Amino acid sequence: MPRTKGTKQLFVEVTDTLLDEFKAFCKSRVETVRENLEMAMRRHMANPPPPPPPPIPVSPPPLVPLPPVAHASGGGWAFTDRRAYHNGKLIKVSDSRLQLLRVLVEADDHRSCEELTKLAFGSGTDTANTRYHIRELRQELKEAFGIEGNPIPGEGKGYRLFL
Repeated sequence: MPRTKGTKQLFVEVTDTLLDEFKAFCKSRVETVRENLEMAMRRHMANPPPPPPPPIPVSPPPLVPLPPVAHASGGGWAFTDRRAYHNGKLIKVSDSRLQLLRVLVEADDHRSCEELTKLAFGSGTDTANTRYHIRELRQELKEAFGIEGNPIPGEGKGYRLFL
């Protein structure tokens, strides 16, 4: 369909019932759909309805850390469903590694990669994926605590958190 100079096209979807009623209305008045749309748009802009009220903000409930977990390498850890705290300070850890951190914190001794996989991720994860998450968790903990050393050394015995 050729466009008239000085016009723009507008593509919108409306319910088929409304469009059929509108076309019948225009036809009964011997007017075009375009003329009626232009009149309706001008009338609506000249006399707009009141704007909708702003949405009421929903404030999330306050985060309350769980009590610290006793830990062989030092206490002070607390966890919520989506957060980790150490001595009251929020520790930024990816959601995908939060359970891994919790397993390491609660461990009394070294944990093998297989044990960490089963406890933190379940049977659907392989040990290569767990090793990847351990490397990433090391980096997150280094940044959170401002340390250069390795907070999760991996030895022949397995992995253990030293913080």
